[in-house]
Amino acid sequence: GFDVLSQPLQATAIYCGLNWLPPFAMHCTFICDDETLEGQARHYKQRLLEWQEAHHG
Repeated sequence: GFDVLSQPLQATAIYCGLNWLPPFAMHCTFICDDETLEGQARHYKQRLLEWQEAHHG
């Protein structure tokens, strides 16, 4: 899966002193309704806000 595929990217991030976070992916967006897309957008926004709070108070 993507975990194996992303190992070189994760290793590079760690080598550069970056914090690796699991990717956020949404599949089949071409067939999703607006409500589903908006829900995923809210989920991604919440994830970013949580990261910001954890790292910048």
